[in-house]
Amino acid sequence: STVALTGGVSVFGWMLHMHFLGVRGRLEHYRQGQLVGMFGCMGFADQYGVALDGVGGCTREGYRFDYQQVIYINDPKRQIQLQPGDILNTVCEFNSSTTSTDTVSGYGSSDEMCQAYLYATPAIRVQQPFAYSINPVLQVNNDTGVIQRAPWA
Repeated sequence: STVALTGGVSVFGWMLHMHFLGVRGRLEHYRQGQLVGMFGCMGFADQYGVALDGVGGCTREGYRFDYQQVIYINDPKRQIQLQPGDILNTVCEFNSSTTSTDTVSGYGSSDEMCQAYLYATPAIRVQQPFAYSINPVLQVNNDTGVIQRAPWA
C-alpha cells in the first residue's frame, strides 16, 4: 500500500496482526520501486537474522495470536523513515495444515487476516489512519514449492 503522507515520518513502533493460523510476517519498505529494507519482522530469523526490534532482521520468536504486542524501536537511529509515496508490502504466512476446513478472510478469530500497525511521528503528517492493499496476492505453498500464486479474489 502507498503511504499517504504530507511529509516524512519516523516509525518508532510496529505490531503484526493475524489470527490463529498466522505463524510469521514482515513489512517490506519500497521507495521509487526499490526495496529500502524490511522491518516488523517476526518468524523469519532463519532467513534474515535476528534483530530484537525487527528492523533489518527478525525477532527471535514467530508470530503467536495469544501473544500480540507492540515492538518499539527505541534507538532513534534505527527508526524507519517513511516518505510520501513510499510503498509498504505486508507479508504474512499461515499454517493451515492441521485444519480440515477452508480458511477464509474475515474479522472473526476463526477467519484470517494480515495486518500491520505502525506507530509514527509526527502524526499530523499522516493523511489517513489506514492503508489497504491495492494488489493483494494469495500464495499457497506446501513447503516443496509454490503451488499457486494469484491475485486475491
